[in-house]
Amino acid sequence: MPPSFFQSDPTGVRVKVCGITNAADAGIAADAGADAIGIVLYPGSKRFVDLPSAASWLPELMGRVVRVALLVDPTYDEVRRVLDNPLIDAVQLHGDETPDFCALLAGHGKPVLKALRMRSREILASAATYPVTAVLLDAYVEKAYGGTGHTFPWQWVAGFRTPFILSGGLTPHNVRLAVHTAKPFAVDVSSGVETSPGRKDPALVRAFIARAKEMPPQGMPQMEESDGCRVAGNG
Repeated sequence: MPPSFFQSDPTGVRVKVCGITNAADAGIAADAGADAIGIVLYPGSKRFVDLPSAASWLPELMGRVVRVALLVDPTYDEVRRVLDNPLIDAVQLHGDETPDFCALLAGHGKPVLKALRMRSREILASAATYPVTAVLLDAYVEKAYGGTGHTFPWQWVAGFRTPFILSGGLTPHNVRLAVHTAKPFAVDVSSGVETSPGRKDPALVRAFIARAKEMPPQGMPQMEESDGCRVAGNG
């Protein structure tokens, strides 16, 4: 697995392009310098793609980007099957999964991300209770799990010391301000670089990645060599 998404990069913050549904968009993101791409395995999403379909183009990304599978409130067996798939490098839990559920995945050897939907600033207090590689902070929209185009007040996370990925309503126009204000180690974009749900705009993808990487890197997760699924303090 390419380790770069979870390691410090002196050239700028890391970038994950989520909601990839086809080979062309995956190639555009990788060629533009994305560090990770995300596929949504949640059937309730407009960007849903099933693994058998994605298996035709995921191999082309091996060694180029980290391939992240997004799941919403999966069972333990469902997550394990995805983690066991050699075409997937990491998983992102984007539902109401508990810290105890995440702890069951520790020791598998692949990174696990946990999304927290920022309904209020108080959500941050729970971040350290999740035994995961990194948390992803997204906007809260009722009954919606990512890709909403909504932001949350970035000043809520000013001074937040746990390494995190910033998501929610990011675009080429606001990503530099978002990074300057929130200071994440990585940013995650989906709807902000699309022409329609699941269809990326090449120019917007390139612009987003270029502008994000103009910003200096922030704190990184401390990866343990023997266990890719644990977060260990500040970078």
